Amino acid sequence: MAPKCAALAAGSAAVVLLGAPAFTASPGANGHAAPTRGCGQGPQGPLAAGPGVAASAVGLLALGAAASRAKKVARAAVLTKDDQGRFRFDAPEVPLVPQEQPGAVAPLGFFDPLKFSSSGLMTFPGDSTGFKHLRAAEIKHGRFAMMAAVGSVYAHFYKIPGFEDVPTGLAALQNAKGLEGFSLLLFLIAGHEAVTWKPVKEPGSFGDPFKWNQYTPEMRTKEINNGRIAMFAIIGQIVAELQTGKGPVEQFLSS
Repeated sequence: MAPKCAALAAGSAAVVLLGAPAFTASPGANGHAAPTRGCGQGPQGPLAAGPGVAASAVGLLALGAAASRAKKVARAAVLTKDDQGRFRFDAPEVPLVPQEQPGAVAPLGFFDPLKFSSSGLMTFPGDSTGFKHLRAAEIKHGRFAMMAAVGSVYAHFYKIPGFEDVPTGLAALQNAKGLEGFSLLLFLIAGHEAVTWKPVKEPGSFGDPFKWNQYTPEMRTKEINNGRIAMFAIIGQIVAELQTGKGPVEQFLSS
């Protein structure tokens, strides 16, 4: 608000200083006001000071242009807070091309069989905010699926102390202790999500806490594609168990 008021005051002062000659007579050589011209002697009154009027008009146009530009910049920027709670204006982001983001590899290219990138979350083509939301959801589902697919196999060979009598696979949800463990796990995941969630420029990025220096486009593509495979894998395990009543390891051993 302060810069806008300063610009308005400066513009007003310029109009007054530059436009004053349009309404006053210029002094003569002896310090007295020069006589005004009579009829037929050329322009008189306000029209006699053409340069002053032009300068005033230029000042008004400059003021209007500055106000219009400030309005456009304010509309384009987004007021946010940084990690220290200070207000900041984020510069408008350049529209991205989904087909050029990590995860798009041959032979499938940009993998979006359900057309989520064409849904209402993408408010316009190249919407970076909508795409980041979709990519963050894909990465989280992929990570969860990787742990679930490995865990469903690992649980067949090893069980947490206190859960030795809990069956593996979907049958664990029909056991009282297994249902308690599942509820506790779900509560911990939801709590972690609620505490650690915050908008990030790179979806799914938690920095590099172990200093492996592997946050590269190549590694990000590998993680996304492994997560996609894991989602298909855990869905297949669940469907097969619903049909046969056997876990993944039991199906493999009985085949």
